[in-house]
Amino acid sequence: MIKQMIFGVSFNQKSRGYESIMTFGEVDTRYGELDLLSWLPIENDTLPYWNFHLSDFLFDNTNISSNISTAAVTLADPFFRIPTRAFKNIEKILAEKDLNCSLSKDNVLSCNVLLNDYSIFPDIVVKTKERDFIVSPYDYLYFERRNITSWKATFMIVPSEIDDRIVLGTNFLRPYYTVFNCENLSIGMMRLKEIYNIWPSIIIVGLVFVYAVYSVSLEPVSYTHLRAHETIRQLVCRLLLATK
Repeated sequence: MIKQMIFGVSFNQKSRGYESIMTFGEVDTRYGELDLLSWLPIENDTLPYWNFHLSDFLFDNTNISSNISTAAVTLADPFFRIPTRAFKNIEKILAEKDLNCSLSKDNVLSCNVLLNDYSIFPDIVVKTKERDFIVSPYDYLYFERRNITSWKATFMIVPSEIDDRIVLGTNFLRPYYTVFNCENLSIGMMRLKEIYNIWPSIIIVGLVFVYAVYSVSLEPVSYTHLRAHETIRQLVCRLLLATK
Protein backbone atom coordinates (compact mmCIF):
# COMPACT_ATOMS: atom_id res chain seq x y z
CA MET A 1 0.00 0.00 0.00
CA ILE A 2 1.48 3.36 -1.07
CA LYS A 3 1.05 5.80 1.82
CA GLN A 4 1.71 9.04 -0.07
CA MET A 5 2.00 10.18 -3.68
CA ILE A 6 5.74 10.62 -3.46
CA PHE A 7 8.78 8.90 -4.91
CA GLY A 8 12.46 9.21 -4.10
CA VAL A 9 15.61 8.66 -6.14
CA SER A 10 19.33 8.49 -5.62
CA PHE A 11 21.98 7.65 -8.17
CA ASN A 12 24.98 5.37 -7.94
CA GLN A 13 27.32 6.53 -5.16
CA LYS A 14 29.56 3.56 -4.39
CA SER A 15 31.96 5.82 -2.49
CA ARG A 16 29.11 6.42 -0.03
CA GLY A 17 28.00 2.78 -0.04
CA TYR A 18 24.97 3.10 -2.32
CA GLU A 19 23.77 1.67 -5.57
CA SER A 20 21.09 3.57 -7.52
CA ILE A 21 17.78 3.45 -5.68
CA MET A 22 14.15 4.41 -6.18
CA THR A 23 11.59 4.47 -3.37
CA PHE A 24 7.80 4.90 -3.42
CA GLY A 25 5.14 5.99 -0.95
CA GLU A 26 7.24 7.51 1.85
CA VAL A 27 10.60 9.04 2.74
CA ASP A 28 13.12 6.28 3.41
CA THR A 29 15.21 7.40 6.40
CA ARG A 30 17.89 4.80 5.68
CA TYR A 31 19.36 7.29 3.24
CA GLY A 32 19.35 10.45 5.36
CA GLU A 33 18.06 12.19 8.46
CA LEU A 34 14.42 13.23 8.11
CA ASP A 35 14.96 16.53 9.93
CA LEU A 36 17.63 17.45 7.38
CA LEU A 37 15.20 17.12 4.48
CA SER A 38 14.73 20.52 2.81
CA TRP A 39 11.52 21.00 0.85
CA LEU A 40 11.47 23.32 -2.18
CA PRO A 41 8.04 24.43 -3.40
CA ILE A 42 7.44 23.84 -7.10
CA GLU A 43 6.53 26.96 -9.07
CA ASN A 44 5.13 25.01 -12.01
CA ASP A 45 5.58 21.47 -13.24
CA THR A 46 6.34 21.76 -16.94
CA LEU A 47 7.35 18.15 -17.49
CA PRO A 48 10.01 16.84 -17.57
CA TYR A 49 11.03 19.78 -15.35
CA TRP A 50 10.24 20.48 -11.70
CA ASN A 51 10.86 24.21 -11.40
CA PHE A 52 11.71 26.05 -8.19
CA HIS A 53 12.91 29.53 -7.25
CA LEU A 54 16.65 30.12 -7.59
CA SER A 55 18.41 32.77 -5.50
CA ASP A 56 21.94 32.38 -6.89
CA PHE A 57 24.03 29.93 -8.87
CA LEU A 58 27.67 30.20 -7.78
CA PHE A 59 30.69 28.90 -9.62
CA ASP A 60 33.95 29.54 -7.75
CA ASN A 61 31.97 31.81 -5.37
CA THR A 62 30.89 33.97 -8.31
CA ASN A 63 27.21 34.38 -9.12
CA ILE A 64 26.82 33.57 -12.81
CA SER A 65 23.02 33.55 -12.84
CA SER A 66 22.14 37.25 -12.89
CA ASN A 67 18.52 37.79 -14.01
CA ILE A 68 17.86 34.02 -13.83
CA SER A 69 15.47 33.20 -10.99
CA THR A 70 14.33 29.69 -11.91
CA ALA A 71 16.06 26.33 -11.63
CA ALA A 72 14.61 23.05 -12.84
CA VAL A 73 15.30 19.50 -11.67
CA THR A 74 14.89 16.70 -14.19
CA LEU A 75 15.49 12.96 -14.25
CA ALA A 76 15.57 12.92 -18.05
CA ASP A 77 18.98 14.56 -18.53
CA PRO A 78 22.39 14.03 -16.89
CA PHE A 79 23.71 17.54 -17.68
CA PHE A 80 23.66 20.94 -16.02
CA ARG A 81 22.20 23.14 -18.78
CA ILE A 82 23.20 26.75 -18.31
CA PRO A 83 21.92 29.69 -20.40
CA THR A 84 24.62 30.69 -22.86
CA ARG A 85 25.28 34.09 -21.31
CA ALA A 86 25.84 32.47 -17.91
CA PHE A 87 27.93 29.67 -19.42
CA LYS A 88 30.36 32.25 -20.82
CA ASN A 89 31.00 33.37 -17.23
CA ILE A 90 32.12 29.82 -16.39
CA GLU A 91 34.53 29.85 -19.34
CA LYS A 92 35.87 33.20 -18.20
CA ILE A 93 36.48 31.94 -14.64
CA LEU A 94 38.32 28.87 -15.94
CA ALA A 95 40.46 31.05 -18.23
CA GLU A 96 41.40 33.24 -15.25
CA LYS A 97 42.66 30.09 -13.53
CA ASP A 98 44.98 29.50 -16.52
CA LEU A 99 43.24 26.24 -17.35
CA ASN A 100 43.50 25.03 -20.94
CA CYS A 101 39.79 24.54 -21.73
CA SER A 102 37.83 24.40 -24.96
CA LEU A 103 34.31 23.80 -26.21
CA SER A 104 33.75 20.96 -28.68
CA LYS A 105 31.42 21.03 -31.68
CA ASP A 106 28.88 19.23 -29.47
CA ASN A 107 29.10 22.05 -26.91
CA VAL A 108 30.94 19.85 -24.40
CA LEU A 109 33.49 21.74 -22.31
CA SER A 110 36.74 20.01 -21.40
CA CYS A 111 40.11 21.03 -19.92
CA ASN A 112 43.54 19.49 -20.41
CA VAL A 113 45.33 19.04 -17.09
CA LEU A 114 48.45 17.26 -15.85
CA LEU A 115 46.74 15.35 -13.04
CA ASN A 116 43.27 13.94 -12.42
CA ASP A 117 42.98 16.33 -9.51
CA TYR A 118 39.44 17.44 -8.63
CA SER A 119 40.72 20.06 -6.19
CA ILE A 120 41.82 22.46 -8.94
CA PHE A 121 38.16 22.95 -9.93
CA PRO A 122 35.63 24.89 -7.82
CA ASP A 123 32.41 23.79 -6.17
CA ILE A 124 29.02 24.72 -7.58
CA VAL A 125 26.57 26.21 -5.08
CA VAL A 126 22.86 26.30 -5.90
CA LYS A 127 21.33 28.82 -3.50
CA THR A 128 17.65 28.85 -2.61
CA LYS A 129 15.68 30.58 0.12
CA GLU A 130 15.41 27.28 1.97
CA ARG A 131 19.06 26.17 1.84
CA ASP A 132 22.26 25.96 -0.22
CA PHE A 133 23.06 22.85 -2.25
CA ILE A 134 26.75 22.19 -2.88
CA VAL A 135 27.93 20.14 -5.84
CA SER A 136 31.60 19.21 -5.84
CA PRO A 137 33.77 18.70 -8.96
CA TYR A 138 33.52 14.99 -8.24
CA ASP A 139 29.85 15.21 -9.25
CA TYR A 140 30.14 17.35 -12.40
CA LEU A 141 33.51 16.25 -13.87
CA TYR A 142 34.79 13.13 -15.56
CA PHE A 143 38.49 12.45 -16.04
CA GLU A 144 40.03 10.36 -18.77
CA ARG A 145 43.72 9.90 -19.57
CA ARG A 146 44.83 11.49 -22.85
CA ASN A 147 48.40 10.21 -22.78
CA ILE A 148 51.15 9.42 -20.30
CA THR A 149 51.54 13.09 -19.28
CA SER A 150 48.04 14.57 -19.36
CA TRP A 151 44.36 14.08 -18.56
CA LYS A 152 41.14 15.47 -19.97
CA ALA A 153 38.52 16.78 -17.53
CA THR A 154 35.09 16.79 -19.18
CA PHE A 155 32.30 18.92 -17.71
CA MET A 156 28.72 17.76 -17.33
CA ILE A 157 27.83 21.44 -17.81
CA VAL A 158 26.70 22.60 -21.23
CA PRO A 159 25.34 25.86 -22.70
CA SER A 160 21.60 25.94 -23.31
CA GLU A 161 19.27 27.85 -25.59
CA ILE A 162 16.76 27.95 -22.73
CA ASP A 163 17.55 31.40 -21.33
CA ASP A 164 15.10 31.68 -18.43
CA ARG A 165 16.21 28.78 -16.22
CA ILE A 166 19.14 26.61 -15.19
CA VAL A 167 18.41 22.92 -15.68
CA LEU A 168 19.88 20.63 -13.03
CA GLY A 169 20.22 17.10 -14.36
CA THR A 170 20.93 13.85 -12.58
CA ASN A 171 24.57 14.75 -11.86
CA PHE A 172 23.27 17.53 -9.61
CA LEU A 173 21.26 14.92 -7.69
CA ARG A 174 24.13 12.46 -7.16
CA PRO A 175 25.08 13.61 -3.62
CA TYR A 176 21.45 13.67 -2.52
CA TYR A 177 18.46 11.50 -1.79
CA THR A 178 15.72 13.43 -3.61
CA VAL A 179 12.01 13.08 -2.91
CA PHE A 180 9.35 14.27 -5.35
CA ASN A 181 5.98 15.02 -3.73
CA CYS A 182 3.26 14.81 -6.35
CA GLU A 183 0.49 15.89 -3.96
CA ASN A 184 2.05 19.05 -2.48
CA LEU A 185 4.14 19.78 -5.58
CA SER A 186 7.46 20.06 -3.81
CA ILE A 187 10.93 18.55 -3.95
CA GLY A 188 12.69 17.34 -0.80
CA MET A 189 16.45 16.90 -0.78
CA MET A 190 18.91 15.66 1.80
CA ARG A 191 22.55 14.69 1.53
CA LEU A 192 23.12 10.94 1.59
CA LYS A 193 24.39 9.35 4.75
CA GLU A 194 27.97 8.14 4.67
CA ILE A 195 26.94 4.58 5.50
CA TYR A 196 30.45 3.23 5.04
CA ASN A 197 32.13 5.75 7.32
CA ILE A 198 32.44 3.16 10.12
CA TRP A 199 34.66 0.85 8.04
CA PRO A 200 37.97 2.64 8.70
CA SER A 201 37.40 2.17 12.45
CA ILE A 202 36.47 -1.49 11.97
CA ILE A 203 39.57 -2.10 9.84
CA ILE A 204 41.84 -0.42 12.41
CA VAL A 205 40.35 -2.45 15.28
CA GLY A 206 40.73 -5.63 13.21
CA LEU A 207 44.38 -4.93 12.45
CA VAL A 208 45.10 -4.22 16.11
CA PHE A 209 43.41 -7.50 17.08
CA VAL A 210 45.38 -9.51 14.50
CA TYR A 211 48.60 -7.86 15.61
CA ALA A 212 47.82 -8.64 19.26
CA VAL A 213 47.06 -12.31 18.52
CA TYR A 214 50.11 -12.64 16.31
CA SER A 215 52.34 -11.03 18.93
CA VAL A 216 51.03 -13.27 21.70
CA SER A 217 51.50 -16.38 19.57
CA LEU A 218 55.20 -15.59 19.11
CA GLU A 219 56.01 -15.09 22.80
CA PRO A 220 58.55 -17.70 24.07
CA VAL A 221 57.27 -20.17 26.68
CA SER A 222 59.04 -22.55 29.04
CA TYR A 223 59.36 -26.33 28.65
CA THR A 224 57.33 -26.70 31.84
CA HIS A 225 54.54 -24.64 30.27
CA LEU A 226 54.49 -26.88 27.21
CA ARG A 227 54.39 -30.04 29.40
CA ALA A 228 51.46 -28.62 31.34
CA HIS A 229 49.41 -28.28 28.12
CA GLU A 230 50.46 -31.60 26.62
CA THR A 231 47.75 -33.89 25.27
CA ILE A 232 47.73 -37.69 25.61
CA ARG A 233 48.67 -38.10 21.95
CA GLN A 234 51.55 -35.66 22.33
CA LEU A 235 52.71 -37.48 25.48
CA VAL A 236 52.76 -40.87 23.71
CA CYS A 237 54.70 -39.41 20.78
CA ARG A 238 57.21 -37.80 23.12
CA LEU A 239 57.79 -41.03 25.04
CA LEU A 240 58.18 -43.05 21.83
CA LEU A 241 60.75 -40.61 20.53
CA ALA A 242 62.58 -40.69 23.85
CA THR A 243 63.00 -44.51 23.65
CA LYS A 244 64.73 -44.39 20.24
